[in-house]
Amino acid sequence: MAKKRTSGRSSPTNSPSKTAEQGDSQTQLSTLRDEGNKFFGKKDYAKALECYDKALKSLPASHQDKPLLHSNKAACHMMGKKYKEAVNECTAALEAQPGYHKALTRRAKAYEQMGHYKQALSDVQKANKGSEATPETQEAEKRLKDLMSGKRPSGSNNNTLATANGTTAAAKKQPARQQRSQPYVFQAKIQLDDETRSMHMTGQVTYAELQHAVKEKFPGSGPLILKYLDKEGDLVTITDRNDLQVALKEVVEQADRLQAQHGGPKLPNMVPPVRIHATRAKSEADVPTPPAEEESQFQQITAARKYIAEQALKQQAKKEEQTPEQPQEQYAVDQWILDFANLFREQTGIDPDKHLDLQTLGWDKCTAAMEEAISSEKAEPIFQAAADKFQEVAATGMLQWGNVFLSIARKLLDEAAIKGSFSDHQARIESEFDKATAKYKEALSIKADFYDGEMQLGQVDFERAKLTAGFIPQPVRINPIDEEGKSRTPEKMTELVQEAHQAHTKKALNGLKREAVEKSKPLFQSAVQHYEAAIQLLPEDERSKPIKQQVAGDPPNPDEDINFYAQSLVLIGNLLYEQSQITAAVGQDGWKDMVEKAAKLFKQAGCVQSDIKAALISHIKHDEIDIPQDEPEEAKKEAAVEDGASKSEQAKEPVKGLPSLAPKAKGNKKADKEGESSSDKQTAVAQ
Repeated sequence: MAKKRTSGRSSPTNSPSKTAEQGDSQTQLSTLRDEGNKFFGKKDYAKALECYDKALKSLPASHQDKPLLHSNKAACHMMGKKYKEAVNECTAALEAQPGYHKALTRRAKAYEQMGHYKQALSDVQKANKGSEATPETQEAEKRLKDLMSGKRPSGSNNNTLATANGTTAAAKKQPARQQRSQPYVFQAKIQLDDETRSMHMTGQVTYAELQHAVKEKFPGSGPLILKYLDKEGDLVTITDRNDLQVALKEVVEQADRLQAQHGGPKLPNMVPPVRIHATRAKSEADVPTPPAEEESQFQQITAARKYIAEQALKQQAKKEEQTPEQPQEQYAVDQWILDFANLFREQTGIDPDKHLDLQTLGWDKCTAAMEEAISSEKAEPIFQAAADKFQEVAATGMLQWGNVFLSIARKLLDEAAIKGSFSDHQARIESEFDKATAKYKEALSIKADFYDGEMQLGQVDFERAKLTAGFIPQPVRINPIDEEGKSRTPEKMTELVQEAHQAHTKKALNGLKREAVEKSKPLFQSAVQHYEAAIQLLPEDERSKPIKQQVAGDPPNPDEDINFYAQSLVLIGNLLYEQSQITAAVGQDGWKDMVEKAAKLFKQAGCVQSDIKAALISHIKHDEIDIPQDEPEEAKKEAAVEDGASKSEQAKEPVKGLPSLAPKAKGNKKADKEGESSSDKQTAVAQ
């Protein structure tokens, strides 16, 4: 990793003793540096770091090897994921040798890992100005520019609150075509031998694109066979786009299983990276060839990019010939300017990505029209729309801030439930609830008709009510590997999770006290009031939208819109069901009215009838509830036909336990709203 440097000749004026001393010092330096390199090659980064550090301490301040040793120390810190320390070492190397390429690129990588994209871009741009620029550093510069301009998601940066199936109330207001035009970006980790490199790819990536991207990540590696690790732990060879679709689907399903197991809000960073294993092949003939259609598509895209780049260079050269040479200046662009540029693009409908070959001409025309457009009467509605968008962004930011405090409170609740004692955590939990409530109220003060803010205020009161009543079941923890070392099937995992949840719920109900339950009633009522207030904030057409009755076994419809009104009814039903259980457990009256009202709300929301029945059977007082009989299968099919449902599949028998009671939309089972606890999610499942 480090090249040896030969020591310079000593000055003729040096004495023999001083020359010998310098020779010994140089020998010691070479020995320590070589030992550090050997330890680094063996992945013993702690010992390598120690050797480089000793070598540094033995050198004078102006020694020529100091930048190299600082850079080597930074490499050790990078391997240990100590990015802040890596930045410090690279900075020391650059202070000793400004413009040192290796230190610039390493510091850029460390900054990127820390999320400091602006600093990372600055370092990469400096590295690319020198003669040592590589295709990898040029690609890094493009990637960082995309991240800062909003063209590519930066890992988990998602500033909107996910609803039941991952769509937001704000996104609901956008046209469906616009929402579908923004594909999700997955992170992929490519491993070749002992090296692992990261890249991003969309859900529509082809095998041909992946193959060429991997070759760019590992130049000079020769022919490679690409494989992905499936859910059974086997390596599956990738031969076309369909294989990649299976790999992407499995990582999303893995995230769903983890979220169902651990509960809490489902966050974007829960989707794990796609693991791609590259293995060396003896010859290109051993590597699966991409389908002709994929290869042709990739060649067309490559040719178009090359042509656009050539045209841009020609235009730039022509412009430079006509413009007197002036000293170049560097500018730091604030993020809000980039955000406003994106907003302008969104409002005007101009997408530069689709017109790169006409970029210069388009920009000239936009500049000429800008002054006239701003002063026209038509500009005012656009400015108002921009103001509304910024208002919603500000409110959403406060909402997400509150969600952080709510997540902390839930974590403390889980820890207390596992220990069986709340005395050590109760004050801290209440404090986090207070912080969350303050942020949700601040969101509503920014945007008074903010549906999500009102719903989350109800959720906090719901959590407070259960804490006050003492109803905190232990979180469910199921090992996905069974006793024989085999992976459990998704169906088995669902069954075990539901059985464990039933046991934990029963145990928590048996430990309730009448006085505490009585004290929790005002909080339950307050939560319902917030939910009902949120419903009133929905547009009239949303509240009057017809609700489709779901039938067990119905195939998901990816084009079906979310029904926020139905989702709100399910949340109120979940609350009443939980309160009914708690009230019945201590022998208080009123529980039956609550569970009957909850069942009516579930039915009104279009939940599957068999799911509602299973929830009622799981109630602590199920023997005193009038449980409806199952409808005949033919009646279910006829009802589905009347609602426009597909007749292509017979309704299947539900698996043991129940899916979520929430209505289905967008091709997924309806999950509960972000901000809902794992206990709430299981309320809508057989207890």
